[in-house]
Amino acid sequence: MMRDEAHRFAVTYHRKRRELRDFDSELMDIPGIGEVRKKVLLRAFGSLERVKKAEFSELAPYVGPKAASQILKFFEKAKQSAIEATEG
Repeated sequence: MMRDEAHRFAVTYHRKRRELRDFDSELMDIPGIGEVRKKVLLRAFGSLERVKKAEFSELAPYVGPKAASQILKFFEKAKQSAIEATEG
């Protein structure tokens, strides 16, 4: 019974970790941002919200200037779309 409980606990923990690792992110919708850059950004900033609020000078050291500008453009478009949706 102890062994079964230990295995149940380990399997549950592993599934939870895998679930968190594989979650889909809005970052993956940005051209030029793949799994590696997504992980770098989320580790550096801690959350998607902090990435959205970051400025070019904060993003560029982690993903390079080209990708940083693409990220800013993507979130600016999303912001504009949200504003237009609430107005219209």
